[in-house]
Amino acid sequence: MGHLQACYPEEGCGMLSGRDGIVTAVYPITNELHSTTRFRFAPREQASIFMEIMSQSDDLLAIFHSHPHSAPYPSVTDRAEHAYPEACALIVSLSDSVPQWGGYMISGGEVTSIDILIL
Repeated sequence: MGHLQACYPEEGCGMLSGRDGIVTAVYPITNELHSTTRFRFAPREQASIFMEIMSQSDDLLAIFHSHPHSAPYPSVTDRAEHAYPEACALIVSLSDSVPQWGGYMISGGEVTSIDILIL
């Protein structure tokens, strides 16, 4: 959460990895677009993180990003650009004083809401 709040008012982003659906690593990534409405991973950071995930024999579990001024639901752009259908899209809204989040599986632009347990 700290990374996303530090990026405000821009969208923050990153990846979550782990095994058997349990997150064991959080990877904040620079949003190279520095946009309030879109994100794109900085390519070198993304490549380095993928190498780390593979070296740990972990799975990419989720792509996360913030919506600084809107609800935690995939935008048209989120649906079109989600490149990892096997990974959850975790979206955190920072538009209220209390952050809200939602988890989604996105494949072919279709969105399915999923439950996420945060301990």
